Amino acid sequence: MAVPDVQLLQRPRITVRDCHHQFHIRLWGEAHLAPQFRVMGLAPKSAYARQAITGCCRQLTSRGQIITPRAHARVNIPRMPHNTRLLVAEDRTAVAQIILDSFGALDTRHDVPTYLANIEEAREVAAHLFGLPKVRGFGIDDDGQLVGLGFLHDLGDVGMGISPLAVTPASQARGVGQVILDHMIEEAGNRSIRLLQDAFNNSTLALYARYGFVVREQLTCVTGQPADASVNAWRARATGDAARAEALHRRVMGFDRPSFPTTPIVTKHDGELDGFIAPGTEYPFAIAERESTLKDLIRAIAQEFDKPVTLAIPAAHTDTLRWMLDHHGRVIRSMNLMVRGTYARPDGARLNSGSY
Repeated sequence: MAVPDVQLLQRPRITVRDCHHQFHIRLWGEAHLAPQFRVMGLAPKSAYARQAITGCCRQLTSRGQIITPRAHARVNIPRMPHNTRLLVAEDRTAVAQIILDSFGALDTRHDVPTYLANIEEAREVAAHLFGLPKVRGFGIDDDGQLVGLGFLHDLGDVGMGISPLAVTPASQARGVGQVILDHMIEEAGNRSIRLLQDAFNNSTLALYARYGFVVREQLTCVTGQPADASVNAWRARATGDAARAEALHRRVMGFDRPSFPTTPIVTKHDGELDGFIAPGTEYPFAIAERESTLKDLIRAIAQEFDKPVTLAIPAAHTDTLRWMLDHHGRVIRSMNLMVRGTYARPDGARLNSGSY
């Protein structure tokens, strides 16, 4: 690995800048004997950061400078070089594990419920991602092991979507995610890009803002199974209603609907299709003429899955949010819809998915 450049100062700590994080390490003992450090503030979680600290101690020692409790060094840890590659079907198992570990560690660190309970659910997400049309996955390997990934969705006229972008906990703060993001932005060219960002994660909010993403809408993620809710709608599989679903999507969203891998569930009132819902990358995606129709769609997909569903409800849909909470729903997180490029606000009701 590259040895960081070190500047020795007369203060009793080491300041380590690891990409976007700054770590304060107090040293004791002599570095050339056994470099030990105690964390002051945020700990360097990656093995790479710890190796860099050890490397800088050795560099100082090689110069004849012994680090003692009275010495101070400022360390800028360089990024490791990374090359992206296309993900293939054989990566599915590794993709599932990275998604589970990455988001699980993030949620645990911020004390929020995770939307993936176990590896089986993560495998379902991975299988769904590899089964989507017009979706490409990009990954980065380290010593033959996949350590980071990102999926870029072609959403047609609206542009591109990113979901998910994940890095193994041990490889975070090494610039892996930024390299993947750089590559996907380059792949998107001049097209708009959208993604969902956890509102509690200040570091990713700052990262995406630096890349030109703007918060366009706020979302509330709610989990529940409103099977006992009172609704009035006729639900059916959209076998002969594809054209009407396309027209509804165009009317509400302002652009043509990307294709889905499964036929969506639809709602009809007086024989007219007025809403549809389909599984998304992370959350079900829905479009409806009015907010009241969303309740029919939510109950329909909850009955089909026969388990609680997690929904990303736009903050403006207060009636839908209140209805979910009144029927045993539980808020688990807030998210931001961030867009790089043009954005047209939908003219109707909807539920957001991971990339859409």
